Amino acid sequence: IPEDTNGKEVIEAIKQKHPLIAHYFGKPKIGVKLQKQDSEIMAAVLCKLAVQGIPALPIHDSLRVKAINELQVVEIMKSEYKRITGFKIEVT
Repeated sequence: IPEDTNGKEVIEAIKQKHPLIAHYFGKPKIGVKLQKQDSEIMAAVLCKLAVQGIPALPIHDSLRVKAINELQVVEIMKSEYKRITGFKIEVT
């Protein structure tokens, strides 16, 4: 980042680029709330996989699974994300 970068201008540029989330900038504790929701999603996914006997290794926001389980895991991730957030998501 160049030394003469103005932080307020950067934030405004991000808000203009992403107007659907612009109202969240500066909202108290939004980062903590999103981190909690993220961990709830991952915990729910891991629980479902365990019940189905699918081994999975969580790494940040992703999972390492056997290739033969990939499509099933993706569907579980999508389902749990929608159940917890109310939104559909693409998983790649």
